[in-house]
Amino acid sequence: MNYSFEDALNATKKIGSKVSVSESVALYLYNSAKLVTGKDVIVESGAFMGYSTIFLGLGSLAGNGVKVHSIDPWGLPPTSMESRMTYQDKLDINRKTFDEFLLNIKEAGFERIVVPHRAYAHTYSRFWPKNLTIGLLFIDGDHSEWGAYADFFLYSEYLANGATVIFHDFGAKSVERAISRIDKLKIRDGLIFGTSYQGKEAFAFKYIKSDGKRWLEKIYFYELSFINKIKKIMFIYKLYLSLRKITSYLFKKITGK
Repeated sequence: MNYSFEDALNATKKIGSKVSVSESVALYLYNSAKLVTGKDVIVESGAFMGYSTIFLGLGSLAGNGVKVHSIDPWGLPPTSMESRMTYQDKLDINRKTFDEFLLNIKEAGFERIVVPHRAYAHTYSRFWPKNLTIGLLFIDGDHSEWGAYADFFLYSEYLANGATVIFHDFGAKSVERAISRIDKLKIRDGLIFGTSYQGKEAFAFKYIKSDGKRWLEKIYFYELSFINKIKKIMFIYKLYLSLRKITSYLFKKITGK
């Protein structure tokens, strides 16, 4: 097996189109994985059935054979961070997605370089080995503004200088907002690429290390964290007011007062 892009396309046919990326983005993933050097690794946040993993894995084997770390909850219950239903939840968390992922990777012939982590990416970041640098980061997990930005921020500490960062579903407004926050840091030198029936599908940039800007990243991260908490408090407060109105209405109906 020569691990060509065509091999990857053939390996993904059995998975189906519901969990796919467009061919142009798949090719970008494949070529980006091919360029990652032997001292770095590839990380994807959101793997589900392994569709994108196949392009990353076979691209890696066509290049330097670096490890692919796939992080996905695979049906684990949402944590407090997942205020909205995630992409995986929408498709069907009751299916044995983790077993299907492993089977798809095995049948594609590159399970020896895949390291699956059954967890939410933001949770697993606490356990990421400090000495393991990331040459390619593919973000396709939690699509909320908070979730997408957190996936970048929490792993940016481990990005190699010049690493490629790819966001999928760029057409989603929440993902666009997350990227605009990163853009404010002035650390990107990249491009928008790929089209699909949804319009712009992905966004990629090169991460240029700058220790002097790390404090800026922290400000944006905690600012977004604070805003997210305020939104949750406001939602609970509005729910409380609505319940009060309903309770008051029912009391008047029952008592006639």
